Amino acid sequence: MMYAFKNVLKEQLRVYGLYSFHPWKLTRVLRREFLGRRCLICGMVRDKETGPDTMCPACLEKIKIRRRGFCPGCAKIYTLEEASPYYCLDCRTRPFPWSGLGFFGPYQDRLRELILCFKFKGDLGLGRVLGGMLVQAGQYHGGVKADMVVPVPMHESKLKMRGFNQSLELARIFSASTGFQLQHRAMVKKRPTAAQSSLNRKDRMKELKGAFEAHAGVVRGQSILLVDDIYTTGSTLEECTRTLIKAGASRVQVLFLARGVM
Repeated sequence: MMYAFKNVLKEQLRVYGLYSFHPWKLTRVLRREFLGRRCLICGMVRDKETGPDTMCPACLEKIKIRRRGFCPGCAKIYTLEEASPYYCLDCRTRPFPWSGLGFFGPYQDRLRELILCFKFKGDLGLGRVLGGMLVQAGQYHGGVKADMVVPVPMHESKLKMRGFNQSLELARIFSASTGFQLQHRAMVKKRPTAAQSSLNRKDRMKELKGAFEAHAGVVRGQSILLVDDIYTTGSTLEECTRTLIKAGASRVQVLFLARGVM
């Protein structure tokens, strides 16, 4: 039994590409391996021939990348989905510090459900699914040209509580799929900050001021692709971008899965 148990763990690490594997996830892994896998959306039971993902092909096909109806500066979602991309008033009056942006879609419906399950329920298979979406987003939005991929860092206290940094796991998958160098130690979060969901943009920026530190010896003169899971007000990505530029990065592009809908 112990031999089989170890094999299951090794297989999960190989299949899902997740390295921050913690004991509290073992029950979910074993249940999925020995009792069968169900699609997260429709509940259909799938056998192993359908692949390691936690969604059936039919449901996965329904989640489409956002191609139009957004601001190319901050990815603000417009009501008219088919509208040609154009810069919003905020980006025209106060541009963000990054030089390029890419994302998969609005933070709603099925995409929102998938991200929440990945972040807070530790659904390992979703890392591979969402990582694939991130690769697709990078390819669609003009292609990515960068010297290295840097995930938005998490403070060690929060990392211990959650068990993994979702931005790092997404960046790992993106790096493995595209060949871009991953530099997950290029930037650290020096201090914990209050939950951003309860703060407005002004308070978020104040709370995040000086919270990050970049390794100048790593990023100086380099083109950076900054990876995160969700963009709500842009405060975290903006502070991280400014931190990287201050440390000498030549330019910073940002890539994330979902844009919050106000």
